[in-house]
Amino acid sequence: MTKHRSREDRIQEILDATSDVIDEHGLPALTMDAIAAHCSLSKGGVYRFFPNKHAVCLALFDQIYSFIAEINVEECLSWNLPITETLSRLIFRDDFSHAQVTRHYRLWLLLLSQSLLNEDFRKTKQKYMLQIEVDAAHLISAVLARDGLELSDQTKNELTMAIQVANTMLEGMVIEALCGTPREDLQQRIRWWLERILRDAVQKFPSVNNDPSL
Repeated sequence: MTKHRSREDRIQEILDATSDVIDEHGLPALTMDAIAAHCSLSKGGVYRFFPNKHAVCLALFDQIYSFIAEINVEECLSWNLPITETLSRLIFRDDFSHAQVTRHYRLWLLLLSQSLLNEDFRKTKQKYMLQIEVDAAHLISAVLARDGLELSDQTKNELTMAIQVANTMLEGMVIEALCGTPREDLQQRIRWWLERILRDAVQKFPSVNNDPSL
């Protein structure tokens, strides 16, 4: 007896097939026929869930970006680390030595290029950049409050700008990681940047070298 598959399962199968086509052959090779050839659905079956390949790519981009943008504040707080170590661990939570992780980010970069050309992709990118900005600010405030450090309105604005810069840096860091830059080198650069940004933004910060809360 054939097991009934849910709509969500079918959509995920289509997105997985789309990932396979893009990763193996590149975006120009993506067609509805190619997607169907990589999954159990016919071309007509794929069209039941998506009107065209643009809609499929957009759904895949949204799914991948939602994973990259996720910041679980409670989990980060449970690490009980100083703010610099918390942010560093969050940034480097994914191990680029694993094939599945590199594939995940490679697909993200390939689809991210569509935001240069298409308004739907730009809006999706902007949505998740804003989510990262809001959640990162919440996390920073929560860790600093736990450690007895206070933020003024001015420093909140400075941290917001720092997070916006970090959002932009993320794309370059992923490219470097995928091109083989050692994880330790990237961590050292990010830590150097985090220490200086936080030292300048947080009120009454003692020397970075002497303050255990960093």
